[in-house]
Amino acid sequence: MSFTVVTTPGANPAPQVVPPATVVQRAQQGGNPNAALGLAYTAPTITIDQTALQYRQRQGVAGVEFSFDTGTLRLTLRQDMLISNTLSVCAQQKWAAHETGHVTDNQQVMTQMDAAIRADPTLQAIFLNQQWYPRAAFQPTQQTIFNTISAIFRRLTAQAVARRDTRAEYMRVHRDVLQNCPEPYIYEVNRGDTLSQIADFFYGRASAFPTIHRANLAVIGNDANLIRPGQLLRIPRTP
Repeated sequence: MSFTVVTTPGANPAPQVVPPATVVQRAQQGGNPNAALGLAYTAPTITIDQTALQYRQRQGVAGVEFSFDTGTLRLTLRQDMLISNTLSVCAQQKWAAHETGHVTDNQQVMTQMDAAIRADPTLQAIFLNQQWYPRAAFQPTQQTIFNTISAIFRRLTAQAVARRDTRAEYMRVHRDVLQNCPEPYIYEVNRGDTLSQIADFFYGRASAFPTIHRANLAVIGNDANLIRPGQLLRIPRTP
């Protein structure tokens, strides 16, 4: 009796340039509502194919029972890379390079799925211990397999995202765009932002906030503390 897991990492996705609302929507659906602040998001999807799993039956005390016998569970990864159409072509390329890291991370997750499935108590009972169940529980058991594997995949991909999408990494990409793309850099103020935080984010020095203030007097006004979510600020290339 054997149980085999076959994983397919899928092809590297080409960037899809879409409205930022689409980026946000897909990120929310994927459980990451703050993904790159609506600038870019890579959406991983796993296909779980149970058709090659074989089961056996027996007559139990309470009726016909079934248990896993042998077979192959096939898992396939599909990914969509979404980039905001509000970005310049140069900035799109910078963010696509960042998202390629997520693509690689998700492909690496696929190599971890076999061990994670075998370590899960619910799936151990089904596939490794070959527990017997009433025949009426066949479809619910298939749904349990699907739900449990999906949860494992979401957990592993979420961990990979947390490791990559650090503040330091976002700062690196934003600074790369600011310093190396020819177009003016426009930053949308988020809830809780201050000019000092924004200056620290882009320049590594909170004390450089007057540079941003002077460049955006028409938007902010004379009081540097009165910035509001949704305001679009031009970030000078150097402080």
